Amino acid sequence: RDYQARGDGSSDDQAAIEATIAAARQAGGGVIFFPPGVYLHSGVLNFGSNMMVTGAGAGPTVIQATNPTLSALRFANASNCGVSNLKIAGAPSPRKQNDESAGILLVDSSHCRVNGIAIDGGASAGILIHGSQDVQVAGNDIRNEMADGVHVVAGSNRVLVENNTAFNTGDDSFAAVAYAKDPQTTGVTIRNNTSTNSRARGVTCIGAADCL
Repeated sequence: RDYQARGDGSSDDQAAIEATIAAARQAGGGVIFFPPGVYLHSGVLNFGSNMMVTGAGAGPTVIQATNPTLSALRFANASNCGVSNLKIAGAPSPRKQNDESAGILLVDSSHCRVNGIAIDGGASAGILIHGSQDVQVAGNDIRNEMADGVHVVAGSNRVLVENNTAFNTGDDSFAAVAYAKDPQTTGVTIRNNTSTNSRARGVTCIGAADCL
């Protein structure tokens, strides 16, 4: 709110959120806090290293995309990052194939965690972990995605996915995947999760190594 975000569910807060991120980046990181409200954004939100994005809870704080193709909260080449205590809402859409249509996107990042959030609706995956290491995804509720609930891919390793719930996912609920063109995904632990009404598999490991 200090950077003019309204959180009123009707204003586009993209510029205000970007200004907040820029201030955190200049400070070398910090906590980016969303007070109660519904914060609309029209493009990808690019967070960075040493940034923790948090809210007042998965009910009071909602970050809602208005463009299903560019909806992600993205951490690229980041370390020591995370998202907690808020809800991410997606714009209704047919399934998209681009990574930026995910709810949360980690790319080539390390030592990051996603915990205590809700994700409801989205054009692809709820949480997409791409080429990232030492990541924890715990205690989240993921619903009504057009693709996987949690998708771990492209050489990611040492990833823990535990104590999450997934409901009505358009593909797998929890997946560790390695495609032939990508580095091998390895060391993914998927434990104590609940999958309900998945349109594909509850849990899958395809092409990845050392899955538990």
